[in-house]
Amino acid sequence: MNKTQSQLNIIKAGIIVFSQLGKSKASMAKIANIAQVSKPLLFHHFGSKEKLYKACLQFTNEQLQNLKQSTSSSHSFILMLKEIQIAKFNLETTYPGIFKFALLEQGKIPPIPPTPFTTHDLKRMKKSINPNQFWRMLYYLSLGYQAALNHQEQADGLIQDYQQTFGMIESLVFVKEE
Repeated sequence: MNKTQSQLNIIKAGIIVFSQLGKSKASMAKIANIAQVSKPLLFHHFGSKEKLYKACLQFTNEQLQNLKQSTSSSHSFILMLKEIQIAKFNLETTYPGIFKFALLEQGKIPPIPPTPFTTHDLKRMKKSINPNQFWRMLYYLSLGYQAALNHQEQADGLIQDYQQTFGMIESLVFVKEE
C-alpha cells in the first residue's frame, strides 16, 4: 500500500514518540501534535495506537531492509562498513529515533557480531593490529556516532567528522596498496 504524505508524517512522528517514551507512555495526542495533523485524521489512518505502532514497526523494518540493499557489495569490508554507516546516519537524520525504536522490540542490544573482515582486509592490515580488537573498536565507534546523531542538528558535520575519523583510522591500520 502506498502511503500518503500525512500517513508518512504520522509514522515519522510515531517513531519519534515511541522511541522517546515507549509504547505504553506514548500518546496519540502527542503523535498527532508532532505530525501536525488532527487526532481524528490520525485515527482515520491507523485506528488505534497498537495499529500505528505496528505500522511504525513495519515501516522501520522496510527502511532497515532498504539500508542493507543500498550498500555496494565491495570486496573490502572497510569500504562497505563506511557506506553502511553513512547510510545509517542519513536514515537517522530522515527518521529521528528509528534505530532506538527498532531496539524497543529487541529488548537488549545484540552482542557484537564476529569479526567480518574479508581476506583482502586481513592481508592489508598491519601486523601489529589485532583484527578482533580493531573490529570491537569500529563497532563501538559506530555506535557512538549513531548515538550522537540522535537529535543532532548538525548531522552533516557529524557525518563529515565520521568520514574523516574513519579515514584516519584506516590509514593507521592498513598498509597502503601499491
